[in-house]
Amino acid sequence: MKTPFVEYQLLELSSSEGVRSVRGYNERIGIWEKFDEIREIADRVGIRNRKFRKDILAAGPCPGLWRIYYAATAEVQKDVRVDATEYLGYHIEPGISRRALGIMFDDWVAEANRHYNAFLETGDPYCLKEVKGIVGAYYRERANTHCTVMADPKQRAKTKLQIKPDLRGHDLSLHDLTPDGVFSEGARAAIFEAKLSHPRYREFPHEMAVYAITYERTYSKDADYAIVLYTDYPIGKRLFTDKEPVLDSQVHEVSSNIERFLRLAQLSEDAVRDSIMGGIRTRIKLGHGSWKTFLRRPPGLPSQNERQMCPSCKYRVKCYQEGGES
Repeated sequence: MKTPFVEYQLLELSSSEGVRSVRGYNERIGIWEKFDEIREIADRVGIRNRKFRKDILAAGPCPGLWRIYYAATAEVQKDVRVDATEYLGYHIEPGISRRALGIMFDDWVAEANRHYNAFLETGDPYCLKEVKGIVGAYYRERANTHCTVMADPKQRAKTKLQIKPDLRGHDLSLHDLTPDGVFSEGARAAIFEAKLSHPRYREFPHEMAVYAITYERTYSKDADYAIVLYTDYPIGKRLFTDKEPVLDSQVHEVSSNIERFLRLAQLSEDAVRDSIMGGIRTRIKLGHGSWKTFLRRPPGLPSQNERQMCPSCKYRVKCYQEGGES
């Protein structure tokens, strides 16, 4: 029975295992020079808001550039209403959306984490008395365990959490580079995320890889794990803590996706220039408000034998409609 803080302490105690070479802050992996090339395109075509979604880097596999295009431009997330008036012991408005409830859960956990950081400084579980509901009960019970089973206060102090740190220390031009937290006091860091339900969706480990490598780039410290706190949604009676490794294969896919985005930007630059100048090359600044208004959808669809990934793609309906098939 662990909180994220206890889970991180266990990771820290085993941090000498599985030593690896540097990853996110290693210039040889090529991610950061691709960001530079993307910024150069933004300058040439006059994109005013050069930030793009981190979802691009976590997009799933696709035989072409379609999924990258929609990750950069489309809104497809569906929302549902929650049929409850309380959740985890907190009052909620009837008919609240699932997304809004998820934001509220993030706020409840952030408050609990701030109080837990105070407990780590004092060693007094009384610091957690103001945390309400099932979240408060969960944290208080594990705080007592943290004191009795892992009694060394110096080790406990290493589990202090940075809450919602900004990871854009190197002008990465990405939206939403703010994880719910980072455990950063130990030999290695770990990303922290709070989720309303278990994050079983395919993109989640790649989202954590994006956070990990940008943290490494900003702070020059390895980040090998994500620690996730989630609920038993829609029941709302229990909390769980899991850890997920950040794998080199996931980092490689992030690198591949930024390369795909660069290729999409290059093709869009060619298409926009050709359409405006009738095929005559020019160095004029074209001017665009954002990547969404600049990027051009690659024509067509995957061939029949390349559609293995389509059934799991959340952009499938939109892609097929705009690509010429229903």
